[in-house]
Amino acid sequence: LGAGMAGGANVIAALSSFAGANPAWARGNGSTNAAFDVSVEEDTSRDSETTHIAESVDYFAFNQAGILSAAPRQDVLETGRLTLDHNPQTVTLERSYDNPVVIAHVATENGPQPVNVRVSGVSGRDLTLQLQEPNHLDGAHVDEAVNYMVVEAGSWVLPDGTLLEAGKAQSHKLS
Repeated sequence: LGAGMAGGANVIAALSSFAGANPAWARGNGSTNAAFDVSVEEDTSRDSETTHIAESVDYFAFNQAGILSAAPRQDVLETGRLTLDHNPQTVTLERSYDNPVVIAHVATENGPQPVNVRVSGVSGRDLTLQLQEPNHLDGAHVDEAVNYMVVEAGSWVLPDGTLLEAGKAQSHKLS
C-alpha cells in the first residue's frame, strides 16, 4: 500500500480477469498497516484441486469505517467491517441511498473451506450479508472478517480530484 494505514488496512478485493476455467474469487489472508495478502480461491465442486492460474485483482483499501464525501460536500460512499458466518446478518447503513452499489470481500481465512460473501436484501437504508460455501460442502462456516462498501450509483469527484464511478452490471457468468 502506498501510505501506511493506522489501525491496519481494510481491503475489498475482486478478480478483474477471467483466466482460469474453474470458478474462483479473491480471498483475503490478513493485512497490516502497510500491506495485505490476497489469493485466488478456487471452487472445489468440480474437482478437489485448488491450484489456479494467475488472475488480476482490483482492490479498495480503507483504514476505518465511515463516510467518504464528494466535492461539493456530498456523502456518496461508506465502508465497514464486520464478523460473519453462514447466518444472514443485517447491516444498517449510516445514511440512506437512492441506488446503492454494494461490494463485499472476505478478508480473512479462518476456515479451510472455500467461501464467498453473498449480498441480498439491499434497500436504501440496510442490506444483508452472509457467507456461503460451495453447494457440495456442509454450508456451515466459521467466523470470518468481511469488509464492505456501499456507494451511491453514479460518477463522483472526490475533494482531491479523483473520479469515482459506481454502477451495477448483470451477468450469467459467475466465475
